[in-house]
Amino acid sequence: MKMSALRMPASLPPAQFRIAAATGGEWASFSGLRSLAFGDFVLEYQELLRVSCVRDAKNDVVAIILGNAFDIASGDFIDGSEFLDIENAAEPAAALETLYGRLYGSFVLIVRIGQRYFLYLDACGTMSVVYSRDRGVAGATATAILSDREYDQLFRDELYEKLDIAKQGWFTAGLTAHRSVARLLCNHRLDLQSMESSRHWPVDAPIRAVDPAPVLEEIIAITRANIDCFYGKYRTAIALTAGQDSRALLSIARHLANEILAYTVAAGTPGADLDADIAAQLACIAGIKYKRLHPVPDDGVSARQWHYRCGQAVGGGLDAIYTSLRQLDCVEAILEGNVAEVARGFFWKNSDHAKTTIDAQALCGRFGLPPNTETLEAISQWLEDVPAGDAQFILDLAYLELRVSPWAFAGSYVDPPLLHFSPLASRAVICRMFELPTAFKRDNLFGSAIVGSEWPELLALPFNRYGDFRDAIRIARKMTKPHLITKKLRKMMSR
Repeated sequence: MKMSALRMPASLPPAQFRIAAATGGEWASFSGLRSLAFGDFVLEYQELLRVSCVRDAKNDVVAIILGNAFDIASGDFIDGSEFLDIENAAEPAAALETLYGRLYGSFVLIVRIGQRYFLYLDACGTMSVVYSRDRGVAGATATAILSDREYDQLFRDELYEKLDIAKQGWFTAGLTAHRSVARLLCNHRLDLQSMESSRHWPVDAPIRAVDPAPVLEEIIAITRANIDCFYGKYRTAIALTAGQDSRALLSIARHLANEILAYTVAAGTPGADLDADIAAQLACIAGIKYKRLHPVPDDGVSARQWHYRCGQAVGGGLDAIYTSLRQLDCVEAILEGNVAEVARGFFWKNSDHAKTTIDAQALCGRFGLPPNTETLEAISQWLEDVPAGDAQFILDLAYLELRVSPWAFAGSYVDPPLLHFSPLASRAVICRMFELPTAFKRDNLFGSAIVGSEWPELLALPFNRYGDFRDAIRIARKMTKPHLITKKLRKMMSR
């Protein structure tokens, strides 16, 4: 696949950024950027990106906040004083981990620890970051950090085709669509001086609760507080489908029912039609406003622009979904159900037990990805750094770091100024998801338990099905798509 035809005119896409040593290197020259010098580095960013800077008494930069970072307890944007306290702490890195338990949002942090600057993602990397150690540069996407020449020369044509990125794939375990460009995994930090990443959390496996009820109560309370952080600040719409996760979030947001606008993208596929039909019925039961969005006809530019803005790092028809969001007039932010799968053992098999062997081959199969040397090597390297724990913990961590983060959030910057928030994607919530009992997760009770607790009327409709003859038609239509059958077989045959 020749990508030069997909390269857009040289301009830094909206809300993106890059960071490099002040002396610089070879990359595209973009005009109209804002810049901020700190230490030996320069941050360049497009004006739509929210950026806050924290300085000490000497006017030196202590921290930079990119995006939206909220204090869960107050519901307000953090003011930056937290980072002055962290720098003065006996163990700054440990103090920063404590702060993470209080934060929610979609953000990137650049923090001075000692004499070095480190880049941290939010709890699920909802603002993506890639970096090139060879070039000494990091940024939002490959688009932001590579020159036009490098963008084409370094493109992984063969791997892009092998993983079928255009139809259904994504690059896992730190891989990207370009050689020598790596994705920073969530729960990892980047040393901006050495351009090396390292895990900062978790360092230990979780202790599973015996009773799921109190853990679930905490998840609901924290998630509701996360929603309240942005709901009063931005005009917000909530994504609603036939699945568990969006219905659970809607239930948690019941106190905002009079303000809620729900939407579904009806893309004309079997699954999308089901989502829209069930969502419309749910909205009627809930008495909330609802909008059914339809695909925007391809104008020959929109799809190219979408892929350009995410560095050709993900596909699967997401471009059509995102361009449809333009129909949400006057909406500034959308609320999505990403990360909930961590609470319901998304990659677990019924045969799994605590000592099931989880290696690169097994994970690749469970992802539904075709096995190949580059992917298997990258997953193996990830496994070397995973904290010791049972097989189910490793599978949940793999879902968080190797699946949802690089798949759902590789497109972080594709449709600004619209903001995306995933209220389950905070450290406090994810910690508790890891703690849920194994039996609770295995029985896939997370969504139904929340809906039953917070808005039981919404259980009147089944999850992910009509409950009548139309389900057989949907399955038959899926059977006509060879790539879906192949992916399903890979998952079924995996260890």
